Amino acid sequence: MSQFTPMIEQYLEIKKQHQDAILFFRLGDFYEMFFQDAETASRELEIVLTARDGGHSERIPMCGIPYHAANTYIAKLITLGHKIAICEQVEDPKNARGIVKREVVRIVTPGTITDENLLQEDLNNYLAAVVETRNCSGLAWVDVSTGEFMVAEFDGPAGLVALSAELQRIAPAECLIDNSGELYSQYWTNPAWPLKASAAGIPEEALNQVKAQNILTDHFHTATLDGYGLKNFSAGIMAAAAIVLFLQATHQQHLEHILKIKIYRPEKYLTIDAASRRNLEITGNLREGGKQGSLFSILDLCHTSMGKRLLRRWLELPLREVGAINERLDGVEELFRQIVLREQLAVVLKRIYDMERLSGKLGSGLANPRDLLALKSSCLALKDLISILQKCQNETLRHASAMDNLDDLAGLIDLAIEDDAPLAVKEGGLIKPGFDEEIDELKQLSNEGSA
Repeated sequence: MSQFTPMIEQYLEIKKQHQDAILFFRLGDFYEMFFQDAETASRELEIVLTARDGGHSERIPMCGIPYHAANTYIAKLITLGHKIAICEQVEDPKNARGIVKREVVRIVTPGTITDENLLQEDLNNYLAAVVETRNCSGLAWVDVSTGEFMVAEFDGPAGLVALSAELQRIAPAECLIDNSGELYSQYWTNPAWPLKASAAGIPEEALNQVKAQNILTDHFHTATLDGYGLKNFSAGIMAAAAIVLFLQATHQQHLEHILKIKIYRPEKYLTIDAASRRNLEITGNLREGGKQGSLFSILDLCHTSMGKRLLRRWLELPLREVGAINERLDGVEELFRQIVLREQLAVVLKRIYDMERLSGKLGSGLANPRDLLALKSSCLALKDLISILQKCQNETLRHASAMDNLDDLAGLIDLAIEDDAPLAVKEGGLIKPGFDEEIDELKQLSNEGSA
């Protein structure tokens, strides 16, 4: 016979599957934590630790937070290096027989954050993975909030040093790494190692070359990886597969916005070792590594978050090819000389929200109605942006005008979503009348029933 109540038994059963995470257990309008999780959370969040009767002879430690304020508490716990498992009620309590069914719907880790309130607008939030084989080392990294997915391989005597330098440049929030590899033993465990990323293990399935390829082809819905240039890759494919498996486990779904993987080729960029990068204060100052006082802080006059992140990447990765350098400078020269053009672009760019991260929230299934309205507003601004770029003389700027104006998407959102839509779907008042007959009928029945 169980010594706990059915609800606590349910909690313990779910917690058993997520021993390395703090379990946010949904009870009505609160997320509750019990036992050791409660003690940890109350200490870290500085909230009251209480106790409740759980059917045991001793009362169970407990603390809770309002679900609508969860992001604030999650942000603090993530900053402190914790992993959060979000457990929701997955059936209507009115229809439940016995205890309400609950499941973990998402796991939040430092490298898988998509909420813009938990992210820095001018900084990518990367999840990286490192796989070492006898012949080479593979490095893959993804920003779940934007969909950017990159892969690289390093071989030869200097491969490990190059891998270490790139990992420090990327500065992932979290890294999947094999603790039996040389990078871990020679760098990661060194107290002087400057990278302070949260670490997790490599999923075993990803360490098999054939399985790793299948994981990636299944994700991208392709027969082979040749179209991505990965035909001769090995360790890089395994590192990328480790990331896909990790994201599937944390998000409990296929992430639709991660559409492709690109190869990072170090030879295209000027090599800057980690020490020189810090001393030059390119994107961070020497004092605490913050933006203030760096070259980036002086040059960052960007009007969009996407532009800020792109400028940071350009500064961190100076081009080596003369043709590519001149092509970029020609575009800069036209914008510098054409004051009216520059001012027109600035006005339009201020109307554009962070479309990369909006797409990330949509692909992760975490977008709210206000995100859709922000996306519509941005799509409408694209028309004006394209019109201005078409007048440019520079080929690179004119080429940018060939982008899709997403007019069909803006039209669909305008047709479906109320202009004053609430923040949460459950508040109602989201879908415009006339968009869907069934929804209109249900609304009418609801209104008549409450009249």
